[in-house]
Amino acid sequence: MGTLTGTYDWDSLSLISVTNEMQMKRFTDQDVHFLIGAPVPWSLNDTSFGSVFTQEVRLQSRGAQPLQWTVGIFYLHQTADLSQVIPDYSCPNCVEALFNQGFAFNVPNAKFSDEKQRSVYGEISYEVIPRWTLGGGGRYLTEDIESISPGASGLLNGGATTQSTPPVTGKIHEFNPSGYIRFKPTEDVTAYFQVSRGFRSGAVNEPYPSNCQAEATSAGIGTITNPDTLTNYELGFKSLFADRKISLNAAIYNDKWHGVQLGVALACGFSGIVNAGDIDGKGAELEVVAQPIPQWRFNLSGAYTRNHFTDVKAGTGFVSGQRLPDSPEKNASVGAQYNFTVGGGWSGFARSDFVYVGDVLSQFGTATVKLGGYGQTNARVGFTHDTLELDVYGDNLTDRRGISSVGNPAFNPGFDPYQTLIRPREVGAEVRYSFR
Repeated sequence: MGTLTGTYDWDSLSLISVTNEMQMKRFTDQDVHFLIGAPVPWSLNDTSFGSVFTQEVRLQSRGAQPLQWTVGIFYLHQTADLSQVIPDYSCPNCVEALFNQGFAFNVPNAKFSDEKQRSVYGEISYEVIPRWTLGGGGRYLTEDIESISPGASGLLNGGATTQSTPPVTGKIHEFNPSGYIRFKPTEDVTAYFQVSRGFRSGAVNEPYPSNCQAEATSAGIGTITNPDTLTNYELGFKSLFADRKISLNAAIYNDKWHGVQLGVALACGFSGIVNAGDIDGKGAELEVVAQPIPQWRFNLSGAYTRNHFTDVKAGTGFVSGQRLPDSPEKNASVGAQYNFTVGGGWSGFARSDFVYVGDVLSQFGTATVKLGGYGQTNARVGFTHDTLELDVYGDNLTDRRGISSVGNPAFNPGFDPYQTLIRPREVGAEVRYSFR
């Protein structure tokens, strides 16, 4: 990953450019008995290559004048290549002798998906009367998505060689507006109401073997899913009081989420992304930070969000009124930090945090699995001298085995059941040095 940022400031405006590039290679080695119907010594070697390039340039106003504005352009190019091979581990050279090939299944490395996004955006705000500010903006974008199913050959492909399919392309045009009204009765209190709309790009689904295609079609899995969109209505306030020793921020919100993209597991062992339906979400969040004396700082936060389906697409396995899967309804955290002076130009701090993540529901066909919530305790002690900082830390000190996700339990015969746990206890040291 690499990022290059450049800025140039004039008296009344700033020019900012941000360039980012990321490349990733992923490899998995996977049991394939679900494809054959019996345990076999073969395995699927799945390799993918991905790259993402983004470029953003924006021009924005500077200063404290009543009129504030921002305009910018954004470009994204994302590609993914795919390669899949099942080597002949069952009887070396048997497949080669029978079919003149050294593998049971082969998808040569080829482009799998290509996505390009271009957008322009702008925002303007104006203090119409003292303490009252109106703001609004929008983003217009076009996005092109291309999906290609690579060709395959081998014994598990019926001994035949299939050619890659012609590209399937999708193009979307999106306009996402936003607006808000802000009221500052005092310098330390701000109340606001805002409405904004956002979207998530469509997804490219993997190619399916012949024995999965009918099931994927009945579940509504296409080559490319449509984008999903969310409109958020939020009312909140931010405040400082007790001589700015305590800050209190709170908000309530209502989300209208349309065409939600969710994963659907198939009995044949594969899965895909579908536009499952529409969701209505309601929630509230609260954050309190207190520093009664310079040495002590305390923080407390909590959030509750209720997301339930109001409309569901047939064949997805979800039902109207059902809670959004794989998303906790409750989150909370509490922490404390003590700052002290060591002497000789050294200062230090000791900090501890407790983070709670509520339970989630995971969907497998028509079955629902509940994953219990978990708490995690972290601590850190640090010492600072000028530009040098030395820290000792411990994350998940109680070694809590919280479940972050679960995959394909007995309801889905494609794989053996498995759970993904949060990181175990980690104790370490860090050294930081600032150059200036």
